[in-house]
Amino acid sequence: MRVSELVVVEEERIDPHDDGSALLFIASSKTDQEGQGAWAWLSPDTMHRFGAWLEASEIRSGPIFRRVGIDRRRARGGPADGV
Repeated sequence: MRVSELVVVEEERIDPHDDGSALLFIASSKTDQEGQGAWAWLSPDTMHRFGAWLEASEIRSGPIFRRVGIDRRRARGGPADGV
């Protein structure tokens, strides 16, 4: 998957199966000129990691793969900071 496809993945687009695997619906991509979307198979191991990410990130809705736990108290490093 391209990053642009990955960052729009939401839990509602994942269809889990009884064997632990799942199908992910990719609504659009650069190579999908007709805009029909496509399905991608997710292994049981991938689904296990996916579940661990959802639990650790505490994401309940919206895009799944995004930045979490931002600490804005820290100043940004740059040339003035000697970084």
